[in-house]
Amino acid sequence: MGTQLLGLITWLHVFLCKPDWAFIGLQGVWPYTVMGLAFASVGMTEFARQRGDHVLSTTIKKTALYLPLIPVVGLWLSSSNQSNTIIANMVDSHYEILLVLAAAYYMAIGMRWKSVMPRVTGIVLGNVAWWFVLAQWPGWGFLLHPQLWLIPPAVCVMLVTHFYRDRLNKELASGIRYASTLLIYISSSADMLLQQIGMTLAGPVILILLALTGMLLGVVLRIRPFLYLGATFVFLGVTSMVWHAHRAFDSVWPWWVFGISMGLLLLAGLMLLERFKPQLRKHAENLATWDS
Repeated sequence: MGTQLLGLITWLHVFLCKPDWAFIGLQGVWPYTVMGLAFASVGMTEFARQRGDHVLSTTIKKTALYLPLIPVVGLWLSSSNQSNTIIANMVDSHYEILLVLAAAYYMAIGMRWKSVMPRVTGIVLGNVAWWFVLAQWPGWGFLLHPQLWLIPPAVCVMLVTHFYRDRLNKELASGIRYASTLLIYISSSADMLLQQIGMTLAGPVILILLALTGMLLGVVLRIRPFLYLGATFVFLGVTSMVWHAHRAFDSVWPWWVFGISMGLLLLAGLMLLERFKPQLRKHAENLATWDS
């Protein structure tokens, strides 16, 4: 650590005295140079570990964990000090490529070293890279298509919660599942409303597909929130499609068809409930054993 600190002070001294010497002609590609040093640090860590040099491997490992954050944060700060807008400067620097490299880096060392925080950091950086790409596309802003911005991180949170569910309190895991699932469905519903029901069927169809996928995952993984919320938003999606038909045809007959169909289905469901009550009670007891 002392050697690394001494090297940093030496570079800072050269930078203050002779800025051109400090970057040795690499000023335009310095973020990727630092990323290359980070990958080299991982290789040195593994080499030292295989040789049994725990002191060297532990020291370089700490450097490898934090080194990629220097270009990720530094490029943002350097862009904010320039005359153009931050986004314009970072687009010119291909910031999304740097974020993807950093995300892949942290995911790789997280899998290699079996550490949670690098994996979480890789997931966060991957989502930030996706947001940065969306910010560059005209017509794909957050207020126009919120589901594109919110569904990927929500899915990532659910996956992390599922993989590390044994380390989390049951109430906390349940709350995270409900919150993430609601975020997915609500963002899809908001996107559907922003597209104006009656103009396109894409919004309701996407919402129904997401809800059916959630129900399927709930059955496969035996998770009740996915099943309950999926069924609720399937109904919301179907209702939205009826509303779409009402506005498209400028008539009330879609609502009559929907109401009569729902009444018949409800009557048939009550008849089946009375006939198969013992079997349904067993299914309900089995459902109570699923993760909440």
